[in-house]
Amino acid sequence: MSNVNVQAVRSKLDGRLLVGRSPVEAAAEVLWLDQRHRETGIYSGQTVAELAEVTWEWLASQVGGEVDVAERTAVNDYVDFLKERVDLDDPLAIFAVDRAWHDWRAR
Repeated sequence: MSNVNVQAVRSKLDGRLLVGRSPVEAAAEVLWLDQRHRETGIYSGQTVAELAEVTWEWLASQVGGEVDVAERTAVNDYVDFLKERVDLDDPLAIFAVDRAWHDWRAR
């Protein structure tokens, strides 16, 4: 992994747990943000792929083994949900993520 600080990624994921996210939700939020950074040109495709690899490995360690189909589907569904709900150009986007998370949980 040439472009990625693995420990920093894991710390970011662990931080999402500390604010109440499940491991699946934490992984989805980090993957979503990394994808958005790719779309805006902040990250390269290679960097996003490396970040995703670390994120999926972290999730596997959280669920005690391989990430199963249901967990992958949940991650991808939450990523899509965030794409629909959160505009990173909004200066209050961090609050929109929390609002989207509450809406996700209420479904």
